[in-house]
Amino acid sequence: MNSSLELNVSRAEKRWLRRVIDNEAQSVGLLILAAVLGIGIATINPSFADTVLHTHLPVLNLSLAEFAADGLLAIFFFIAGLELRHELTVGTLNSVRAAAVPVVAAVGGMLAPVFVFLALAPAGFSGAWGIPMATDLPLALAIIAVFGKRLPLSFRAFILSLAIVDDVGSVLVIAVKFGASVSVGALLLVLIGVVAYVTQNLRAVHGSILFAIAIATWFAMLHSGIHPTVLGVVLGLATSVRADRYREKLQPWSNGVCVPLFVFTAVAMPVSVSLINSELTSALIGARITGKPLGVFLGAVVALALFRPTLRLPLKLYVLAGVVASLGFSVSMLFALLSLRDAIALAQAQTSILAALSVAAMVTSAVLMLFNRLDADKSARSARL
Repeated sequence: MNSSLELNVSRAEKRWLRRVIDNEAQSVGLLILAAVLGIGIATINPSFADTVLHTHLPVLNLSLAEFAADGLLAIFFFIAGLELRHELTVGTLNSVRAAAVPVVAAVGGMLAPVFVFLALAPAGFSGAWGIPMATDLPLALAIIAVFGKRLPLSFRAFILSLAIVDDVGSVLVIAVKFGASVSVGALLLVLIGVVAYVTQNLRAVHGSILFAIAIATWFAMLHSGIHPTVLGVVLGLATSVRADRYREKLQPWSNGVCVPLFVFTAVAMPVSVSLINSELTSALIGARITGKPLGVFLGAVVALALFRPTLRLPLKLYVLAGVVASLGFSVSMLFALLSLRDAIALAQAQTSILAALSVAAMVTSAVLMLFNRLDADKSARSARL
């Protein structure tokens, strides 16, 4: 490995990075299983989709699908907030120069797919412009683990940072786009809850007390007019004491229960040829395959020129990062659920998301295998010299 690609972080931080990356990559099997089960059960029993979408839970007055999107995903985004805080304080984003490249690359990787999608999307789907924005971190890290074993830790750390910023950015977009009329009273309760959470966290109280405060604040957030997943990021960023301990305890629940259950409810739809919208599928594939790599690469190049960070990956690795970042699923499904109220349009979008993911996965796998081959040939030539 080129020494210039070595991360300038402590051994403990490298261990933290490897542990987070491995945990995320290992969860992809459950996501695939959840998707297969959701589609399979809905295809065998079409009424299952209606049950998921319209059966309301007592007290919450949310359907099963809404609870998965508004509640379970809040835990996923809480962990994203914890990881972002870690990276900003002691990790690879702990200075402006270090953070600039993944942050600007993430922003570019969010914007470019949106423009490509809007240029290609059929009538009636322009409001779903956010579907191709986000990167699915478990899928990205899993495909690197299988096909990109020669890639350095610095590249994986870049993907981790980019995807975390991507997730947080997506939540902010969701908050702005899907915010209903804001309830000042509910927001005041949310503010009180956040202050109580921060205060009690600083006092290092038992985790059960923080959990109770978080649940109460989430209830207030439900009625605030702002999407509840935003609270997950806010509380994650606000957790300064025992943050790594909470991440280690909650990540198995997030990766093993929360996100798979969301995926299960999000794709609970019968498989039918009639649901294939070729224009929409082409728009999503174009946004993923061309927009995402272009946006990430151009964002990285701009940040490199402006901030001149100490750690600079070769330009080809930023292109490769853009290709890997084209893999998106969970947040794409969330955006589709929030932006499309027509059942047929939603089902078409869900089908197109799956199709675009399949194409992006094949392209990413092929590009990673090509990179491995070229890198191995280069190493062999160097050894003979």
